[in-house]
Amino acid sequence: MANFYFGTPNSGNGTGTSTDPWNQAGINAVVSANTFTSGDILSVISGPAVQLSSATADIFASISGDLALTDTTITAVRLNSLDAKTSGTITATTVTSLTGSAGVVAIAISATGINLATDVGVTLGAGTAPADTLNTIDINTTAVVDATALTLIWGSATSVKSAITSAGINTPPGVGVDLNAGAVAATDLIAIDANTTAVVS
Repeated sequence: MANFYFGTPNSGNGTGTSTDPWNQAGINAVVSANTFTSGDILSVISGPAVQLSSATADIFASISGDLALTDTTITAVRLNSLDAKTSGTITATTVTSLTGSAGVVAIAISATGINLATDVGVTLGAGTAPADTLNTIDINTTAVVDATALTLIWGSATSVKSAITSAGINTPPGVGVDLNAGAVAATDLIAIDANTTAVVS
């Protein structure tokens, strides 16, 4: 394990030390040489956010400071992992495709420490999802959420109605629906029924 530093070098591209940190060109050269090993620590001590791919950033045990990702596609699992070990803000506005289970995507897309594009594309993995989670994802991107792999949406009738009728969420025509116990407005049931060929339970 080694400690490296990013910021404004004294001369050239820097050497990665606390007194002579790398600039972006300097760290790019080290990345190209595959010098980093798992468990290394990176500190951003001055200047702009360090620009790295998520694969490179993932090598570090921790990143102190701001990180700007260069990826265009990323899994929500990896993005959340980077958020957990980065003390500053992660700028991921180059990402056009965010993938993963609904719960994991909702954490990433609504995280205060992650700055995604307002129109980031989202593709959800197969399985079930709470309607509240789908609605959280929906309000955090202007793109249409691809939820066509889902087999079941569950939750309160109000939440399910919001998710299944949203123009911002593309659910399969036969998606299953499981409503919470309790009183349900007839208008909600009618709207849900009109948006799935499955029997609403």
